[in-house]
Amino acid sequence: MATTRIKIKESLKQWAFETTDLGEDTLVEITQRNKWLQQSSKLYLQPTVKQLGAFATRLHIPFGSLLLDKPPKTEDIRLAFRTQQNVPAEVSLNVRDIIYEMRRKQSWFKEESGLANQKLSIVGSASKLNNAETLNAVLNLLTLNHFNSPRDLFNDLRDQLAHLGILNMQKGNAGLGTTRPLDVSELRAFVLLDDYAPLIFINQKDSYTARIFFADT
Repeated sequence: MATTRIKIKESLKQWAFETTDLGEDTLVEITQRNKWLQQSSKLYLQPTVKQLGAFATRLHIPFGSLLLDKPPKTEDIRLAFRTQQNVPAEVSLNVRDIIYEMRRKQSWFKEESGLANQKLSIVGSASKLNNAETLNAVLNLLTLNHFNSPRDLFNDLRDQLAHLGILNMQKGNAGLGTTRPLDVSELRAFVLLDDYAPLIFINQKDSYTARIFFADT
């Protein structure tokens, strides 16, 4: 039985190598192990479906993107972003993937859950307030109860935010499994604003004390 192969564009191969978070040495090794990635091979850019799927998985990129006529555009990321220093000029593939994953979850909650059926008045309500006024507004919404551990306080704040209609998501890795950890030095938390389903994401690898700071910000 003849083997079915897929012809992919040179530009998509280049896009995949530029997009992945894998190091140069690993990419060289991948190229050496796959004849369809070697320009000298008669099978150059003609992988089987299985080979292309394995390639996409290894490079942490969407399989479907490799079947396009031209490389996909990187979506502009506009959100409140907290790192240990400041907003980075560019984010890693892991961070980008977790942002897109949270956007999908936010969209599902907003469009499909049946629970986000009215605008939340608290979204944007502090945009014209100064720092002191913003603090007072937060304290009117949240109660800082006393607990014996930062973990218990954090969980209590999460429950309060949920009652206000704010989604609070935690994860320590991009994708499935634990092979793509989220670096705390790059990402601690971010907010996806929405009138109906605002979402706070917190890096699960951060300390509970740090998580409290962002949950209450």
